[in-house]
Order: sequence, then C-alpha cells, then structure tokens
Amino acid sequence: MSKFKNLFRRHGDKDAKAPRPTISAPIISAPAGSAPFVSAPAVPAPFGPAFDAERVPDEQSKDPFFDSDYVFRLTSCNFTPFIQRKDIALVMFYGDESDHQAVWAKLQINMASEASKRENHGYAAVNCNTDSELCASERVCKTPMYKVYSRGNVLSSIQEISSLQASEIKMLVEKAPVLLTPRRAVPFS
Repeated sequence: MSKFKNLFRRHGDKDAKAPRPTISAPIISAPAGSAPFVSAPAVPAPFGPAFDAERVPDEQSKDPFFDSDYVFRLTSCNFTPFIQRKDIALVMFYGDESDHQAVWAKLQINMASEASKRENHGYAAVNCNTDSELCASERVCKTPMYKVYSRGNVLSSIQEISSLQASEIKMLVEKAPVLLTPRRAVPFS
C-alpha cells in the first residue's frame, strides 16, 4: 500500500478520507454594505512586453528612409558591433529610395519591427548609396535585399523581398535559430 494512503487510514477503515480542517480563527463581521478589504489603487500595466524590439536611442541612429523608432541606421562604423550583440538581426540593404520594391519593403519592415517579440533582436538598414564599401563587403550586389544575422553570422540572404509580408518577416525574426558557433563554409561543387 502506498505511503500516502496510510496517512488517510483511520482505525482500519479502507475507504476513509482525509479529515476536514477546521478554522479556529475568529470571524470578523463587517457592517452590511461595506467591504471587508480596502481596495488598492490600480497598478498600470508596464508599457509593452519585455521583449519588444530595441528602440533607436536618438534621431541620429534612426534610419532616415524608414523613419521608425525600431529600425537602426547602420554604417561601416556600427554595423559589426550591432549584428554581433544581437541574437537575431534583420538588416535591409537598400539603394534607390524611390524604387517601388524598397518602398514596399520599408512598409513591411516597419510593421514587423513594431510587432516583433523576441529577446535580444533588432532591425536595421544600410543605405548602399552612402555605404557602398559596407555593401560590397557583405556581398550585396542587388538592392533591396534582406540579410538575417545571428550573433554576427549570416543565417540567410533574401533577394526576392517583394513576396514577404510583415507577418512573415516577424515570424522569420522570432523563429530564427541562434548560432552559438559560426557556421562552416559551404564547399562549392
């Protein structure tokens, strides 16, 4: 017989149940119509969940094409530190700001960046007209283009961006794996 069943057994009674507890504290009665407890003031909920995308700290860090509080402007000076400190970073490389694909991608990135919920993630953009060396070093030959990074390592490059909706971009950022070690180079055959 189980150890716990023995605890509830009384004097050989097989079907005995646990004794009911009795309350020995005095009962305080309140006048009719009054509540026994004083209501506490409501505490407002904190602004946004804990894992919102990182906000751009100042106007200088905000990408002028996107004009979003969640899309950073990256240059050759801050590119590597940004992608290395993020578990996941989605970077859009763009050139011609009047290109209809770039305008479409801008709207989708803005919506995705405001809705994404993942710890230590971020959205950023690189203007290849002003930072052509950075775009060349990242092997961006066609703009607009997305690249997803994990701790500084490229996870994927997406050149056909016109088919991606904001919800798909958000899911890509939220579900992408975090690389703990760099990927091995893929041999060309």
